[in-house]
Amino acid sequence: MRNYLDPIVPRLMMILDPIPVILENLPDDFHQEITLPYKKGDPSYGDHKVPFTKKIYIERDDFRVEPSKNYNRLVPNGIVGLFNTEFPIQAISYTEQNGRVTEIRAKYLNEGPKVKAKAYIHWVAHSPHNDSPVYLKQVRCFNPLFKSDNPESNPSGFLADLSPHSEECYDHALIEIGFHEIRKNSPWRENEGGVVEERGRPETVRFQAMRTAYFCMDSDSTESEFVLNRIVGLKQDAGF
Repeated sequence: MRNYLDPIVPRLMMILDPIPVILENLPDDFHQEITLPYKKGDPSYGDHKVPFTKKIYIERDDFRVEPSKNYNRLVPNGIVGLFNTEFPIQAISYTEQNGRVTEIRAKYLNEGPKVKAKAYIHWVAHSPHNDSPVYLKQVRCFNPLFKSDNPESNPSGFLADLSPHSEECYDHALIEIGFHEIRKNSPWRENEGGVVEERGRPETVRFQAMRTAYFCMDSDSTESEFVLNRIVGLKQDAGF
């Protein structure tokens, strides 16, 4: 499935579980337009512009208060790069509520000697002027239905082997504004992959969320509320 999707779908930055990051050393009205390719290294996919502002969102998994030894993303006082931006950011402080990080304060390292980041993460900017980000009604990630390979071997019956994590739903996910163009022009590579698809059907709206997975739009979506389903992850799941 990954081999089928990789050459025919564009790429977007999407955040499943967002944490806002305030870049304190940028002015409140800071606004930069960044040109992003829909597929790096393939100009035939085209490109689009996204805003970069004082407030951005990053994935919750990309910040750790107490990181493990090999964790290379953002940590207190640590530095991480942002895809397609010129400079990295450094975390200065963070706010917690009930043990959950609710905001990160950071510095955009655009002054002084240039700093090289060890790792890069994706992001989406907060820019009401550009209607960014696009808020998603729900993102559904499907996992194996059962805990084991042979559910009927469970002494309490196969229903006792159902996994409580077979469907994980994200109700606060957001995505960059390039999603609108992809939604209106899908399938992105018409008739490629050996399949003729009818335009306008929600399942033809497919893309790769960078560093996350491949997704398609669900028929529960409307013109103003979007529901996405995970098709497959970017790597082979362990044990399958």
